[in-house]
Amino acid sequence: MRTLRLAGLAVVAALVMASCAQATVPTANVGDCLAMDMIEAVVEQLPTVPCDEPHDAEVYAVLDLVSDAAFDAAVVDESAFDACEALFEDFVGTPYDDSVIEVWYLFPDSVGWAAGDREVICTVAEIDWNSGDVVPVTGTLAGANR
Repeated sequence: MRTLRLAGLAVVAALVMASCAQATVPTANVGDCLAMDMIEAVVEQLPTVPCDEPHDAEVYAVLDLVSDAAFDAAVVDESAFDACEALFEDFVGTPYDDSVIEVWYLFPDSVGWAAGDREVICTVAEIDWNSGDVVPVTGTLAGANR
């Protein structure tokens, strides 16, 4: 299982697997574009769409956290954000704190952590800060410099 977090907002949604016995953890590849509005309570994979079509987020990094410590949601969340933030400027071209582009990231929940899942998926998304809505993007945000 994975938890999805939008870095700038306190909204968290759990990504629950269809069957715990044979569940696969949703994953993505760098360069995948995602339709986040297609994510439901139970998912087996992240919904990808061609990047030349409107999409909500783009995967810019997939990495593993290095830790054998017991699961602590706040620590894992912070570690995931720190890892994604460290790679943000190389992808977008602007430091995270100066950018209008936001980070969404997925990280293991306690069940996934106990099963050995340490994967973090870092994505970028454009947000309308007046409404809080995701602004669909066509193409890539790589090198967007904003």
